[in-house]
This record gives sequence, structure tokens and C-alpha cells, in this order.
Amino acid sequence: GPPRRMQWMAAPVWTRNHHKLASISSVVTGGGRIFYIIDEATAASMEVPGSWYLAARDAFNGVLLWRITIPSWAYEKHGFRAGPVQLPRLLVASEQRIYMPLGMNKPVSALDAATGKVTSTYEQTKAAEEIILSEGVLLTVCGSPIAEQAAIAPSQKGKFSSAVKSIVAIDTGTSEQLWKWEEPASIKLMPLTLAANKNRAFF
Repeated sequence: GPPRRMQWMAAPVWTRNHHKLASISSVVTGGGRIFYIIDEATAASMEVPGSWYLAARDAFNGVLLWRITIPSWAYEKHGFRAGPVQLPRLLVASEQRIYMPLGMNKPVSALDAATGKVTSTYEQTKAAEEIILSEGVLLTVCGSPIAEQAAIAPSQKGKFSSAVKSIVAIDTGTSEQLWKWEEPASIKLMPLTLAANKNRAFF
């Protein structure tokens, strides 16, 4: 039947500002846990820079299991619903692992879901923009020379022309690159279109 009560609620009760970038970038679940990327800087003033974390909670009772600092993430003063559109697509969970870039323009790392410890970093996925996981294959949209969501931050604005996109496929069991597709001049890879099933990738 439909849900009839709140099972648990965790801090922060208030996020930073309704008119600016959402304080929670992404939420995923796996193996009985909830993982999310959150800006925990004070809600009292948007002049305070963002303070971003990846946190893990028990999905049943909300107990905080671990959290780690993300040194650089999104610019907190982006307008509400003004992007970057890639942020919700930068966190993936399986039963035993979490996959995400540990910074705005970093490659994807694999973290142990129980502890938050980094187990692998896939350097081939530098400037990750979107990631999905299918049958043990990590598919990553990458920008070159910089990720699109990083290029629109005020500190980087105007420094780079349009990024060239690529898709990199990594075997998460061996950390080996399986293949790479590079965007030709006549084609532009549209954001948020990457999908996959057991045998094919689509975009």
C-alpha cells in the first residue's frame, strides 16, 4: 500500500537556499544503504562557500555510517533550476561499491560501500560528466579539456571553448578500459541521454 508515516528523518533540517543550487546533488541506494552528495555549509548566508560531502546512512533507520569530504564540487550560487544538469548523474551505487568523481573535474573512483574507502580510481575517466553502471561495466561521459559542469563555474568561465565529449567503458572487476567512443566534429553528445542494457550502450 501507500506510505503512511515517516520512517526516519536526518539533519540538516534546512538546506541552504531555495533560490540557489540545491544542497543535495544526488541520492542513490544499494545494499540496504542510502548515499547522497550534500552541501553542509551554513544556511545563514550564501556568501559562505559550499562544504560538500558524500554521506552514507542505513536505509532502515537513518544512522550515519560514514561521510567523506569532497574538496571541490558545484558552485553553490548557480540559480535554482539553472544547472549544472549533470550533478544527479555523478553518483552510482551497487551492492558493494559506490562510484563517483571525488571532485568537480576528477576521474571516477570506486569506494567501498561499507567504509567509504577508495578502492580504485579510473584515470581514463578524468573530467567525468555522467556515469552509469551496467552488468559490471562503468560507462562514463567525459569532457576534454574540462568537464562541462566545471567549465561553467565562475573561476573557469571563459577559459575554455566547448568541450569535446567521449564515452569510456571500464570493466569494474579488472579496472581495464574496454573501449572509448570519441565525439566526431559532426555530432554532439546530448547531456543525460546515456543509457545501457546488458549488450548495448545508447546515447
